[in-house]
Amino acid sequence: MIHSLSAQISYYSKLIQDNPDWQYAGVYADEAKTGTKHERPEFKRLLNDCNLGKIDMIITKSISRFARNTLTILETVRKFKTSGIDIYFEKENIHSLSDDGELMLTLLSSFAQEESLSVSENCKWRIRDKFKQGIPTNFNMFGYKLENQKNKIIKKKLK
Repeated sequence: MIHSLSAQISYYSKLIQDNPDWQYAGVYADEAKTGTKHERPEFKRLLNDCNLGKIDMIITKSISRFARNTLTILETVRKFKTSGIDIYFEKENIHSLSDDGELMLTLLSSFAQEESLSVSENCKWRIRDKFKQGIPTNFNMFGYKLENQKNKIIKKKLK
């Protein structure tokens, strides 16, 4: 994923800088953060810079990269719409300022939110299922080491 983020940053930096009609304002990317988390300092910095009038258009790879919460997307889009700030979602080819932009964002962001919830539930199910079978879900358990697919207690020698 690190390489993916790096590739995305390079792609969008070049895309913006190669367009003579655009002024490059920088990249806002929360590394190793998901769109479902509220603690996204770069996202907050983006919102702040938009509020300060430093940005009039945001280009993002997809709805799920921007946020996976329908309410967050719609609140942000509506707030920016009143300021004339457009958000372009490249994968979905949606401009938030377009006539049908908000409708499409509502539908697609709800799908992204449900997909995120489904992935989370599948992960939780897998962990619970492994727990029932006595299979560890994390091989870095303090005081144990993995030998032949089994956890062995690390015995400390007393001095």
